[in-house]
Amino acid sequence: MSASLKKLGMRLVSHSALLGFVTISAVHALIAASGHESLVRFAVLQALTMGCFGLAASNFNAIAMQHMGAIAGSAASVQGVMTMIGGALLGSLIGHQWRGAVTFLPVGTLCCGVAALLLVLIAEKGRLFGDPPPDRG
Repeated sequence: MSASLKKLGMRLVSHSALLGFVTISAVHALIAASGHESLVRFAVLQALTMGCFGLAASNFNAIAMQHMGAIAGSAASVQGVMTMIGGALLGSLIGHQWRGAVTFLPVGTLCCGVAALLLVLIAEKGRLFGDPPPDRG
């Protein structure tokens, strides 16, 4: 990770990237649904969406591993399997929505982004960008 991103902190980067992911997906879904999609718009919006996804996913994975300590290797393996199986199932569900137009893709990413944002809000006790919530135990 670059020094400038380290100064910002994982929570600020991941929360901002997730909000960017949701926002770009919403804009892309509106453009696609309105019939104004072009190859260039699709490519640019997908690149921006995937850039946000990369920042969010890597930082959320690192946050999830913070308290794993001695079992970090096993925890990372379990996390990888869960991510792969969950991603394959969600990807299949979204992919089966193909009806001859690309609208299904930004709508699918928007739905996943909103679900992720809701889960982050639950996990962070409604606080974005700040210090982590206090430990329960």
